Amino acid sequence: MELKTEKKEIDGLIFYINQFPARKCIKLEKRTLTHIAPMLNMLDGISNMNDEIDFTKIVNGVQQVLQNLEEEALEQFIFEMIGGTSVGIKNANGKETIIMLNSENGQIFDTVFRGKNLTVYKLLLEIMKVNKFGFFEFMGGGGEITGIFGKMIPSAKVF
Repeated sequence: MELKTEKKEIDGLIFYINQFPARKCIKLEKRTLTHIAPMLNMLDGISNMNDEIDFTKIVNGVQQVLQNLEEEALEQFIFEMIGGTSVGIKNANGKETIIMLNSENGQIFDTVFRGKNLTVYKLLLEIMKVNKFGFFEFMGGGGEITGIFGKMIPSAKVF
């Protein structure tokens, strides 16, 4: 069975997101949940998408996650998450070249995302959706949790 690839546009960039093999997906999902669980706890009390989101709680959750995460561990996690993702770069003639984001010892990543830190987080969210991380599936394929993050981070355009 072939792994699925989805083409998505995020902030004017075209990404090709490949599904992970099952074992890698399970490991990354566990690590993701470990990292974001404190942030999700901050969303306690939001019963539906009509509720007002207290962004102070979100910021506190993010701060808690970042305090407990070493810089090297964060970088390693991001590079594992983007490991199957490519970016399409167009030249002056409009011809697209597809390059793996984690190639060239991180230089491609640094070049593509220079000045676009929020785009990194949008891409990570899309990678989680493409790989059907369980917490999205438990929420009906996205449901409330995707909607909550969608209020903070707009979704990608799917081709």
